[in-house]
Amino acid sequence: MKRYLTVILILTVVLTLVSGCKKKNNLPPKNAEEVTDYYLVPLPNLSTILSGLDYLKNTDYDKAVDKNLFAADKEVYKTSFALGVLTADGVLAVKAKNKTKLMAISTAMIDDSKFIGIDENILKLADELQGYVKAEDWKNLELALDKYKIDVESSLFESKRYDLFTLMQLGGWTEGLNRITNLINTNYKADNSTLVDQKGILNELIDNMNKIDNENITKADYFFVAKSNFAKIKQIIYAPINGTYTKDQLTELNKLTQEIKDSFKAK
Repeated sequence: MKRYLTVILILTVVLTLVSGCKKKNNLPPKNAEEVTDYYLVPLPNLSTILSGLDYLKNTDYDKAVDKNLFAADKEVYKTSFALGVLTADGVLAVKAKNKTKLMAISTAMIDDSKFIGIDENILKLADELQGYVKAEDWKNLELALDKYKIDVESSLFESKRYDLFTLMQLGGWTEGLNRITNLINTNYKADNSTLVDQKGILNELIDNMNKIDNENITKADYFFVAKSNFAKIKQIIYAPINGTYTKDQLTELNKLTQEIKDSFKAK
């Protein structure tokens, strides 16, 4: 009995210490540096999410990539969103093995990166991207695209351009969800619809968006559309039917994300 009580006492002490650590880690940030670390949550690469669509063919992905490149007005905030969209389109074009579209996408990505002032060392990766496209080296190209996205986001973070970081995330995930819903509905099966159940990503993105306080962004029409539509997107993603999503739900997600894209698009 004494041995049993001793074990309980030890477990109680351990649990108390763990609980104390958790409370300590959840304290509000004390300074600006901690705030930025707290709110800039990186999101998974689109290629990781797309791996759940392994039943699709190259031609399916090719149809999913818009013929017309996404372009925003040459304004730094909108261009950051556009860069996110293009990065997502690049991943889809790799899946499609479409050399022509990839060359056009990579060129547009380079132009947008230069416009928002990405570090010159990162722009050197652009030459690497186009080299892989010309060689049709799809495996290394997909890895290079992921690296480019990570390095661009890191550059924005290190230069404390936090709002641009978030807008690039917004563009990438908006396009990812838009194209994924399109791909699933092309050959709808209820089980495949669970791929849009990305609650963690959704919550992190919305949290990052809520931290933007630059009035040049928060008072813009495109930001109002993005925040309003993501609230609706969250309602849908949190309301699966029997653990899956209907074709109508996916169609609505596609519509909501398209409205966000259209609000950023060059007029």
